[in-house]
Amino acid sequence: MNSTITGIIGWQLGPVPVAFIVLVVATLVTEFLLKKRRWGWRLRATGSNEESARRNGININRTVVLAYVATSLFAFVGAVMLMAQIGVGDPAQGVGYTLTSITAVVLGGTSLLGGRGTFIGTLLGSILLVQVLNATSFLGLSQMWQYLFQGLLILVAAIVYSLARRNNKRRKTSFALR
Repeated sequence: MNSTITGIIGWQLGPVPVAFIVLVVATLVTEFLLKKRRWGWRLRATGSNEESARRNGININRTVVLAYVATSLFAFVGAVMLMAQIGVGDPAQGVGYTLTSITAVVLGGTSLLGGRGTFIGTLLGSILLVQVLNATSFLGLSQMWQYLFQGLLILVAAIVYSLARRNNKRRKTSFALR
């Protein structure tokens, strides 16, 4: 890859990479779009219950296609960042990040069933995950431990989510009975 492009992508503002600053700004913008704009509401409605969203007049096909287009644009940016990091464009290099990306999303509080979650939560989940994975390298543990910790983190996140959901249902039921 051209060293000029790699230099631009790897540019730092003091100790902070500019790419991270751009990531935080993009996260805040997409969070705003998800919470405050009609497209975000439609996207959440479609993810929560597609049939209900259709009954409410949401064009499901358009919403899903736009979501896939936005996702592919983010995947493209991520691929360029990875390409700058490893120095070559190889589609097989991202295969090892599948579990890591799912773990970051689940840790951030996003439901894999759709309709729940935030971009900020996913960013925070990914920061936590990076810290855990870096700690395993720092401690000299093998890569097996990274997979084990990711699995445990997913399990803990799923249990916490289930307990929180159950407590929320109990509160609503006890409130309704009063």
